[in-house]
Amino acid sequence: MNKQYESLYQRSKGQDKTKVFAYFNLSRIDPATGEKTFEPWLPYYQLSDLAQPEHWQSDEMEDGRRKFPEGNMEILSSYLNFTFMRLQEEGKILYSENGCRACFNTGLLGRKFGGDIYAFFERNRNSGSNQDWFFKQFSTQSDAMRRNLMNGFSGSPEVAEYYNAENYRDLFFNLEYTTIVVADHIVEDNISRFPEKMRDNLHLASAALQGAVDKLYSQVRRNYKLAVPHWHEGHIQLLLPLYLSDPHKADLALVVERVDAQKCYIARTILTMDMAYKDARLICRPDSDWLKC
Repeated sequence: MNKQYESLYQRSKGQDKTKVFAYFNLSRIDPATGEKTFEPWLPYYQLSDLAQPEHWQSDEMEDGRRKFPEGNMEILSSYLNFTFMRLQEEGKILYSENGCRACFNTGLLGRKFGGDIYAFFERNRNSGSNQDWFFKQFSTQSDAMRRNLMNGFSGSPEVAEYYNAENYRDLFFNLEYTTIVVADHIVEDNISRFPEKMRDNLHLASAALQGAVDKLYSQVRRNYKLAVPHWHEGHIQLLLPLYLSDPHKADLALVVERVDAQKCYIARTILTMDMAYKDARLICRPDSDWLKC
C-alpha cells in the first residue's frame, strides 16, 4: 500500500512536511536581476492558462481586508488539494513502475481541445527536503502521450468521483423533506458572515435568516438548480441561497445535510459566497446563477 498523505502541498507553516505529498513551488528567473525566485502561485497560473477559463481568484474578505493577495489562485489551489485527497482515498494516484514518478488527473479539461489535464511529479532526491515528491509539470492528455510522459505508468489517471448509484439522489433537494435550522448556533457563531448592517443585531440577523429559509422551498420548486452540491467529509451536502438584503442577490449560502431517518435536512452553518463557491467547485463548476463568480 502506498503512503497516505494529509495534503498535496504544505498548507501551513507548522505542518509536518513528511505528511505533505509534494514540494509545489516553481522557480523563475527575474529578468531585472537574473536571480532565481520561487513563486507559490506559479504552478496554478500555468494550470489556469492550460485549462478552460474559470474564475480562480478568491475575493474573500476578513476584517475588512482581502484575506488573500491580489492575483491569488486560492480557489484553484484548494480545488487541486481536495481533488488529490479524494483521488488518494479512491486509490487513483498513479506511480510509475520504477517508483520514480507519480501523476494524477486534475479533473480539469484543456483550453484548446478539451482533453484531460494531468499533474506530474518526480521523486524528491534533495536530502534537505522532507517531501517525498516535487511537482514537475501539468500536461494535457494528448501532449503527455506525444511527449511519452505516460511511459512507465500502468493505465491512465482517472478522475475523482463523488457520486454514484447509491448517493446520486443527494445531489437534489427533496421538497418532501422538512428543514431544521439550528438558528442560534448559526447566528451566534457566524455573525461576522452576515451583511454588515445585521452584525450588531442578533435578533435582526436571526429574523432575516428565518425569513430567507421560509422562501427556499418555493424558490427551489421553481428551479432545482438552486440547490448546489458540495463534498464534505466523505458525503454530499447541499448549498442553498439566502437572500437577506436583496431579493436578486444572495448574501450567504445555507449548508444543509440530508437525514433520511427523520426525512429532513439539518442546517448547522452558513458560508460566505466566496467560501461556498470554493466548496462547490470541488464536485463541478457551479452553473447556478446565484453562485457564479
